[in-house]
Amino acid sequence: MHLAASKGHSSAACALVDLGGDVNSVTADLTTPLHLAVAGGHTDTVQVLVTLGADLKAKNANGETPLKLGKNAGTNVEVLSLLKAFMDALESDEDESPPEPSK
Repeated sequence: MHLAASKGHSSAACALVDLGGDVNSVTADLTTPLHLAVAGGHTDTVQVLVTLGADLKAKNANGETPLKLGKNAGTNVEVLSLLKAFMDALESDEDESPPEPSK
């Protein structure tokens, strides 16, 4: 999964998930496939991984989320804009969660 993400092979990432691969698998330094796709500037792969359930808030050993890593690595604006849109949508969904029942 990590190799497919780092090389921008979206179809390979999909195939791996179909075969039971974990879109949120981590390396020894807690790097996820999404971190690698972002660092490589692979817009299509980022979109596919997020659609497949990649954790936008996952932190690597340096405490970086994929968005923070992208900003620090100088990743292209298109990837950063896409990640920001996904993060905004995630936060919006969390804000709309039903209230806890009162006791």
